[in-house]
Amino acid sequence: VAEQGRLAAEQERLLVEQERLTTERDRLAFEQAGAASERDKLESERDSAIARQDGAAAERDELAAKCEGLASDIERVSAEREQLAERCERLSREQGDLVAERDGLVAEQGRLAAEQERLLVEQERLTTERDRLAFEQAGAASERDKLESERDS
Repeated sequence: VAEQGRLAAEQERLLVEQERLTTERDRLAFEQAGAASERDKLESERDSAIARQDGAAAERDELAAKCEGLASDIERVSAEREQLAERCERLSREQGDLVAERDGLVAEQGRLAAEQERLLVEQERLTTERDRLAFEQAGAASERDKLESERDS
């Protein structure tokens, strides 16, 4: 009987132990399911982070390409600006040459105007001299005619 009581107690202890182990197994299974869920969540976050990283890399590459394009544009605009500066300098020199030429022409025009004025004065003097000589010639012709007429008479 004592052996039977001891076996019953041992059986009872084993049942309790079995229940404890079952509970422990269920708890571990629950924790494992939670860990699997957490792992899945972390993997999803990792995949999302990788996708964001890929997107950022693509955006970085796009920005790098834009920067290269802008650098090329800046280089082109700088070259154009340099050409325009050279053209402005050349036009400025040409303008200076034209101003000097115009000043020379204005001076020549002034000289010609003075010469024209001198010639007009000379023409007036010569016209007056011609008229005086014509008057004297007419007087001399009249005197000659008078003398001839007196001589003929």
